[in-house]
Amino acid sequence: MLRQFRSKIGILTKFLVDANEASRQGGLPWFRQFFEALLLRAPPSRLGLSEYFDYRLYEKKLTWREKCKFVGWRGEDALDKCNAKSTHIYADDKRILASMLAKAGLPHPGLAAVYQNTVPVNLTADQLQSPEELVTWLRAYEKFPLFAKPVHAGFGRGAFLLAGLDETRENLILGPTGERIRIEKWVENLTNPEGMGYLFQAALAPHPMLAELQCGQLSSLRVMILQPEESEPYIFRAVWKIPRRFNIIDNFESGSLGNLLAAVDIGSGRVLRVIHGYGLALRNLRLHPDSGLSFENLVLPEWAAIKETVLAAAKLLPEFRFQHWDVAMTDEGPVLLEINLFSAGGTELSQLVEGRGLLDSRLLMCNK
Repeated sequence: MLRQFRSKIGILTKFLVDANEASRQGGLPWFRQFFEALLLRAPPSRLGLSEYFDYRLYEKKLTWREKCKFVGWRGEDALDKCNAKSTHIYADDKRILASMLAKAGLPHPGLAAVYQNTVPVNLTADQLQSPEELVTWLRAYEKFPLFAKPVHAGFGRGAFLLAGLDETRENLILGPTGERIRIEKWVENLTNPEGMGYLFQAALAPHPMLAELQCGQLSSLRVMILQPEESEPYIFRAVWKIPRRFNIIDNFESGSLGNLLAAVDIGSGRVLRVIHGYGLALRNLRLHPDSGLSFENLVLPEWAAIKETVLAAAKLLPEFRFQHWDVAMTDEGPVLLEINLFSAGGTELSQLVEGRGLLDSRLLMCNK
């Protein structure tokens, strides 16, 4: 009981500290913030106190009606009712998604091997079960670099860029740092999230128009699709996830990885706004902090092909009403990486960088 009381006092104290900083930044007075935050805890928004600041809802430019369109992570379950439960497997098992995309002739990363997964899937890839098999396979492999990631995981966790082997072929070279580690040790430390194993894919190269800007790293788009029943799918929102030079993944993860986010005009592919940081610390950027190159007047490459590719993929899953595709912009055009549920940043990314909530009439109609 005492612990719960202290927890609530801590939450309230943190709120008051943040509210004072928000007021200092030119926002509403703290008591107005507190009143609004309490009201927004109710469905459908279900925003937590911290999310009120995460989305900068204290800013005076936002009307109350606009604030009510924001939704917090507690509201994700209700939004996920858009999607039939039978479709979740395509987000949970990246092998099954890859098999579907391959059968449809849609671009996806080439799969070299599957490690520690015995469930059969119609894929042309080496099947490896024991650590000894993986060690032998890596030592003999010739087509580095490789990207390794769990079959089932979110937020880029557990991902590795294997740049190659050293001259002895005993050590892996890990990107982007160039760290060397004995193959046996790396395999020994490899976890198996959800007991579904690992995928080893051909590493993708960035589109030449973006390579210098993002310091040679690969970036992707989160393209959100709405697919109402018995209607054609259409693009709802699009966000560009921009990596820093020290990251092999472009996931934003509440700003904790240092990566950037950009809002994208879905008609033209033009970059509208780029941000760094989160909540009270969120800042707009004009230049990439590593390369120093400008985002101004930037139109993303092959935008028409990106839209065509994502919409073709969306039609393969008609009962997946609200789809979140990650699409890499590569030197060979758009490549479909994976499809996500709301729990993989579905509510955060767009609301944060666009400064507007997801709960507009189109999404609400799709969720009926």
